[in-house]
Amino acid sequence: MRKTLAIALVAGIALSVGIGGASAEGMRSTYLRGWHGVQAFAAQPATVSKTWADSNSDNDSTNVYLSNVTANLPGTGYTYVSPRQQLQMQKSTLFGWISLGNTTTNTGVVHSWGDLGTGTFRFQWNGATVNDGTPAYSCFAECAYVFDATSVLIYW
Repeated sequence: MRKTLAIALVAGIALSVGIGGASAEGMRSTYLRGWHGVQAFAAQPATVSKTWADSNSDNDSTNVYLSNVTANLPGTGYTYVSPRQQLQMQKSTLFGWISLGNTTTNTGVVHSWGDLGTGTFRFQWNGATVNDGTPAYSCFAECAYVFDATSVLIYW
């Protein structure tokens, strides 16, 4: 019940700030738990979202809104709230997944890629910048941090 209420509240806020216009073709509400950037030495790819199909019947932008994002360093007790995160939009092709570009923004700000056209899409967590009071630490490839977000809204 608490999670449903939180998702409904965030969806209402997201609509009021203009990330899911009345004409949006589709929408998904979810969360992130234990996401990480690409880890080449550990041979782990970055965490990616579930896919969605856009038939481009509305010509609207594809937007992702994350709230309550935290970065945790496992085994240390270090947790940073609201890190600046980078997402990469990807499109499925005959040759595999291709990048449509990255967006980097603060928690609570919309990641937007514009109108992506027709296709099957997903987004990848590339990493984040955490700020613990010292100079900000960018955490991308080989990042040991894991990331959580209690609410993720995707509009296409």
